[in-house]
Amino acid sequence: MNPIYKFELNRTTVNLLNPKTVKTGLLSTSTGALDSTNTSYQSSDFIPVTPGTNYDLRDAATFTAWAASAACFYTANKVFISGSYGIGETPANAAYLRVSYPGLNDGYGVFPDNVSSYSEYVTPI
Repeated sequence: MNPIYKFELNRTTVNLLNPKTVKTGLLSTSTGALDSTNTSYQSSDFIPVTPGTNYDLRDAATFTAWAASAACFYTANKVFISGSYGIGETPANAAYLRVSYPGLNDGYGVFPDNVSSYSEYVTPI
């Protein structure tokens, strides 16, 4: 009998913004809801985050930190906690983050603030 081995390969990525799950629209910093009629902006899907950690929205070309047009935090059950115009430190009960940014530029990423260079999003396998 031949044994069957199961294993998983896990690639890590520093860039947490998956461009394949971005939606058109602007997030409301007061409700966390997506206004999809505002086609001048793009918004991320739910990005898993660590509570009490600082994150930045950064430009791919220059790695310049940008103030997100909207940043919203959510619990593990994806219930809205709070919103702001910049990411900064995640609340103690935050499990997810969503960001909105100008839709004219696809070259953005979300990074922990201790990262010094841009990386493309890599889908975990």
